[in-house]
Amino acid sequence: MGVDKKQVPSYLEGDKGQETTALRVDLDLESLAHWMTRQPALTSLLLASDFKFADITDQKRVQRMLSVSQFGFGQSNPTFLLTLQDPNSSSQTLQWVLRKKPNKIAHASAHALHREAKVLKAVERHNQLHPDKQVPVPRVHICCNDQKVLGAEFYIMDFVKGRIFTDPSMPHLTRDQRIAHYKDIIRVLANLHSINYEEVGLKDFGRPNRYVERQLDRLISVSRAQSDLAERDNHSMLEIEQIAIQLKQYASRCPNVVGLLHGDFKVDNLIFHETDNRIIGVLDWELSTIGDSYCDLANLSMMYYMPQHSPGITGIAGLDLKKLGIPSREALIEMYCASIVDPSPLQSLHTAMEWSGFYLTFLYFKNCVIVQGVAQRAKEGVASSAMAGRVASLLPTIIQLTQSIFQMHPPPSLSANSRL
Repeated sequence: MGVDKKQVPSYLEGDKGQETTALRVDLDLESLAHWMTRQPALTSLLLASDFKFADITDQKRVQRMLSVSQFGFGQSNPTFLLTLQDPNSSSQTLQWVLRKKPNKIAHASAHALHREAKVLKAVERHNQLHPDKQVPVPRVHICCNDQKVLGAEFYIMDFVKGRIFTDPSMPHLTRDQRIAHYKDIIRVLANLHSINYEEVGLKDFGRPNRYVERQLDRLISVSRAQSDLAERDNHSMLEIEQIAIQLKQYASRCPNVVGLLHGDFKVDNLIFHETDNRIIGVLDWELSTIGDSYCDLANLSMMYYMPQHSPGITGIAGLDLKKLGIPSREALIEMYCASIVDPSPLQSLHTAMEWSGFYLTFLYFKNCVIVQGVAQRAKEGVASSAMAGRVASLLPTIIQLTQSIFQMHPPPSLSANSRL
């Protein structure tokens, strides 16, 4: 499953997750500039900056100031770096990030950017109310649901400059730095799961009951739609569905720890400070909902079974974790349980360990469907990632790995002695 490191693009090496490429997805800059000049939320930011120009409602002027590149990392929603250059100062720039839904999607519920923008605003509200339990996120400035502008909905948020480790082994850091970085990852994850979602306006953001069961039903529906669009991979479709059937036998008995769920919590969705050992931004909330908190912990734990430099899904399998200063999977679970303030019985270390294999299998099943979607978009020519083709080629391997994990780490009801 590994690839020759010489073949890995520079933006996938280590902490280069913020590097950009030329546009791989068409973006109508004239339409975007026209729309931007008519948005008070954006023009007020320009007026409040140190830019020296006067007329920010002139479309052609703004278009001349605007340059756009596309982030190289990421598989789902095309994400762009907008840079506005002050025409009177070569050193004065303003940068935002534009997140856009693909123009063509396989399933109506996929790529839910409106939900992502909503939860980012809610987490910002939580940070204001509870400064001791920060979950740092970029500030969302404006959302656009008018598909006539760019062909699909999008939103614009702050660009948070820092380090994104596309390799969870965090190359170039010292052992002590890695220890500190992973401690902060768990701190932020525990803070995220402490958010009172009703307090921040997310009471109706999701249904708290039967999360895993409902996810299994929805994901198999998405998988079927993707398979129909791709007009191929019927064998993969059947294997994915079989994994779902196995998981559904036990889903009704899983802990179901209810809380705000990020939905894709992993190292490469975190922005670290450029010099300090702390997180300054949590990204990619499009799968966020009210759900089972153990799913986020399992999502983070997937890296233990993926090798380094596997395209798009790189991991730390086979590395000397003790030497690197990276906690083992068991130690990661212990750190998480110890970080939860006032844990319920469902958040005990025993329960977390006992069910860890089930949740890990479920998250790998979920990623089978995600990789299947990447394959479908690559075939349609609308994939957002520069690595989409190579990620798509991993689908049979991911399916096989998911089946193996289910056998190695069965749910507690399958074994008298729960195994890690």
